[in-house]
Amino acid sequence: MADYQLSASNLGVYEIQLSSGNPTTVAVETDLDLLPNAIQVNVHDAASPVYVRFGTTVSIKDPAASVVNAGTWLTLPGQYGATNTIALISASAATVSVTRA
Repeated sequence: MADYQLSASNLGVYEIQLSSGNPTTVAVETDLDLLPNAIQVNVHDAASPVYVRFGTTVSIKDPAASVVNAGTWLTLPGQYGATNTIALISASAATVSVTRA
């Protein structure tokens, strides 16, 4: 089970606190009224990059992950008709939001 859930009726999970070196997962339910169901990861504050990938596992400097720096965001293409789970991690504490794009 994911640490956070973005239900189909909501737009985002805001200001998630990532602790140093600990992965956090967010399950994003598909909103069938929206095409595409893109997912945006916003990094508000972080001393180190945040690594993001689909699934429930991610590691720091994960070669299969996308990197998001503080003050920027990443838009991921969600899968239509499925719950998309993403995993996030940073080497330092970070504040992120996961929203529909």
